[in-house]
Amino acid sequence: MVTLLYLTKKEPLNVTYHEQTGNDNLFDVDQNGDENFSTGNQIGNLNRSDLDQAGDLNTAISFQNGDSNFSNISQSGDENLANTTQIGNMNMSEVFQIGNLNNSTVMQNGNSNTSNVS
Repeated sequence: MVTLLYLTKKEPLNVTYHEQTGNDNLFDVDQNGDENFSTGNQIGNLNRSDLDQAGDLNTAISFQNGDSNFSNISQSGDENLANTTQIGNMNMSEVFQIGNLNNSTVMQNGNSNTSNVS
């Protein structure tokens, strides 16, 4: 089992929690600001989650169950919430939140789904 987890925290008071089960999964988090929170869970193989937060009080949640899923959440601003759930294989989701108080939820169930929220 090869599991990769990259965390880049440039300010205090940011929190990241992540759990992986499977092989060759990648969870990449970059947090700039204060009191940002990110969490993820990957079950399966070859899944990738990229979570980028710039600002304060942002929340990013990524759940992947299956193989070869990709999720990207990018938040720039304050008090944004993004929640992405992928169940199946080869799903792709991108969420871009710019500004304050944005809220998005993506639910993909099945195979080869694509979503883009901005």
